[in-house]
Amino acid sequence: DIEMGMGNSKSRQIMKRLIKRYVLKAQVDKENDEVNEGELKEIKQDISSLRYELLEDKSQATEELAILIHKLSEKLNPSMLRCE
Repeated sequence: DIEMGMGNSKSRQIMKRLIKRYVLKAQVDKENDEVNEGELKEIKQDISSLRYELLEDKSQATEELAILIHKLSEKLNPSMLRCE
């Protein structure tokens, strides 16, 4: 009986250690997930900001191109533009 009690006690210690290790790992994993979610939100925000900047740049470039095309047309066909 004494040997069984000691074995049982040893098993309990091992179980407690395993449970403690599992709980600690779960907590660390949860913290890492929260960090990753935060990082993902930041990345999404950066991508969204970049998208709007690129759209704005594209809009400005299109306007500049239209102006240049108009100026080029004036130089190449000055008589056609005067008739309009």
